[in-house]
Amino acid sequence: MKNPLIKTSYHIQRYVFLWAILIIAHSYLVYSHSNLKWYWTILDSLLFNLSFSIFILPYYYAVKFSQLEKSYFLLQLFTIGSILLTMWLSIFYLIIWSLRLPTNVEYFMLQTVDFRLIIGFIYVSFFTLLYMILNYSSHIEQKNEHVQVLQNTEKEQQLIVLKSQLQPHFLFNTLNAIHGLLEIDNNKAREMLLNLSVYLRKTLDKSEKGLIPLKEELEHIHTYLNIEKIRFGTRLQINWNIQDNCNKCLLPDMLLQPIFENTIKHGLSNTIGEFVIKCNFEFKENFLHISINNPTESEIVNPDGVGLQNLKKRMFLYYGKRDLIVINTTNHKYCIQLKIPQNETNLYNN
Repeated sequence: MKNPLIKTSYHIQRYVFLWAILIIAHSYLVYSHSNLKWYWTILDSLLFNLSFSIFILPYYYAVKFSQLEKSYFLLQLFTIGSILLTMWLSIFYLIIWSLRLPTNVEYFMLQTVDFRLIIGFIYVSFFTLLYMILNYSSHIEQKNEHVQVLQNTEKEQQLIVLKSQLQPHFLFNTLNAIHGLLEIDNNKAREMLLNLSVYLRKTLDKSEKGLIPLKEELEHIHTYLNIEKIRFGTRLQINWNIQDNCNKCLLPDMLLQPIFENTIKHGLSNTIGEFVIKCNFEFKENFLHISINNPTESEIVNPDGVGLQNLKKRMFLYYGKRDLIVINTTNHKYCIQLKIPQNETNLYNN
């Protein structure tokens, strides 16, 4: 735990510069108000200030470990500061006497004890205030870091919960479909079960990931859609329009599945005949633009479904914005549009 004034070479340079200014000012003041030669005033200033610059460094720990909330805090610091001043001046004068300086120089040193006490008191007061400010800033910084860690941990837990809600919902629907197929077509039931095992294996491989390339996300979606195509046969059609520069764009893993689940559940199940889902992926202006639309018999948009609510929450947790998802229904067409930021500085949790 280093003193913050000499924590790094940069801080040491600033500390040395501060005392260099004080030494020059002290020399000038003594030279202007005494009959001493200039070299004696420089020696006086060097011994006086350099000795204090060393003594004041351990005083930091007295300030740091004093308890501000205690009623005797100021008394404690005053006592420690007084002891520091006494020790400093004692050693300063011992050095002066040991050097056997000229009589007039020693006499001047003794006659200015009061002056040196006042300067020493100002120094101690200044460094006390400085150390208190530095300690408070350090405490606030550590507190903010702790809060940030807690917030990031909380976000990670929320994302885990939201992702886990996808699995039971999808598994419930798929297992119900397999159960129904067992009474109609065993081959299709086995095929769906095989696709389900592939899907779950990929899901487990992705469980620790955050942002993944679009290409990887679409591979997962294709596995999911293969399962749904067994359920609905040729009725379910997917039209893909993907720009080449989109494949490496990043997005939260398993972000698109609830969209397709919602589309199939509320769209395909409520329509007759062929059901076409049109998917467009375009990269422009540092955003991955995703548009998924399908025909619908209803003009009512239900944005409060569990899947879409989870989608909105995940998007907000990742990017800190609420305007990245637009849902509308016009002319018997249901459309959901997403904007995924690709600039890392836009990521809310990184």
